[in-house]
Amino acid sequence: EVWVTSLVRNSGNSSLLVVTTSKGIALIRNHEQHDGATQTLQDPHHAGNPHIWLDPENAKIMMRHITEAFIKVDPGHASDYRNNQAAYLRQLDQVQAELAERLRSIADRRVVVHHPAWPYFARRFGIKIVGEIVSQPGAEPSAHHLQALITKIRSEHIKVIVSEPQLNQKIPEVLARETGARVVVLTPLPGGIAGIETYLDMLRHNILQLAQALELTQGAALGPEWVYDNHSQPAAR
Repeated sequence: EVWVTSLVRNSGNSSLLVVTTSKGIALIRNHEQHDGATQTLQDPHHAGNPHIWLDPENAKIMMRHITEAFIKVDPGHASDYRNNQAAYLRQLDQVQAELAERLRSIADRRVVVHHPAWPYFARRFGIKIVGEIVSQPGAEPSAHHLQALITKIRSEHIKVIVSEPQLNQKIPEVLARETGARVVVLTPLPGGIAGIETYLDMLRHNILQLAQALELTQGAALGPEWVYDNHSQPAAR
């Protein structure tokens, strides 16, 4: 994140340990994110898309860096940190496998996204991003760009638009009305939606909501209805 350097500089703490959790992760460049209509704007993430944690495999790498940083400053509890890490990674593997299975029978996974938070998530779970409403935070899409998106959504029968809770929902709702697509609100951060407090909560919410939207819009015969409880595992009803 571009603000980290100034935050560290202004902290006044010369012993502050800064951990680069992205080390070892291949960053996705802007031109690699999707193959759909986009705007020509200066890319604030020219070094690569920063939303690396939305791929659980990247989250594992980040967790290992954080664990080693804790051990560096508190070596007396190294075994505790490593045991906690191992237990969490087992949980994460289980949840990731469950969610991949939830998507397995959905053939058409094409979506338009509100802003480019999702390329790592999409790559991991086989989601195809075919367009963006905005290509950088805080930008406003042009009328020409919106019309191009509407044309694309209609002509290619894209049925789902992914938005986020912190973004203005007006434009996704307009696109949905114009095209018949369905808006689904996913969160790129724990805490972004009430009751979604942990990383695992966030993964479950995002996949289960997206899977349901994709199924409903494809008119597919639904399997068991998956119920998401913020405080428990997903379950079939």
